[in-house]
Amino acid sequence: YYLNEIPDFWDGDIPWPSVGYPNALGEYSIPAKQRYLIGGCLTVCADSILTSVPGTEISELQLWPNPAAETVELRVMPGVNNRILISDLQGRKIFVEDVFSLNDTYRIDLSGILTTSFLIVSVENTSGIFISKLVVNKR
Repeated sequence: YYLNEIPDFWDGDIPWPSVGYPNALGEYSIPAKQRYLIGGCLTVCADSILTSVPGTEISELQLWPNPAAETVELRVMPGVNNRILISDLQGRKIFVEDVFSLNDTYRIDLSGILTTSFLIVSVENTSGIFISKLVVNKR
């Protein structure tokens, strides 16, 4: 937000940092704040950016149960390396493991997840990338 004066918590012995010339304290305005104050758009972005990895097929991952509480099982390709990644909606990695299994299913312990969460699960192997949403329901 925009400051018109130095805040009370600021130590008077240390000079107030500049935000860059010519934006001295109390000068100019912030266009996004002005739009907010009049009830308009906060930010306008005229460009759309699409990102992808060329040549990579993404398919839906089979996992069960969903919602899950303590464990979840997912379909993996037997006999090859499967990289399993579980992340939250902010992109933080919750679980990463390289799995070489002779079975076509793999069980993951969810006991380390303490709250109800919405997660993204992906498995990458030689056949492509497989993605699914997972709800962890802690009661």
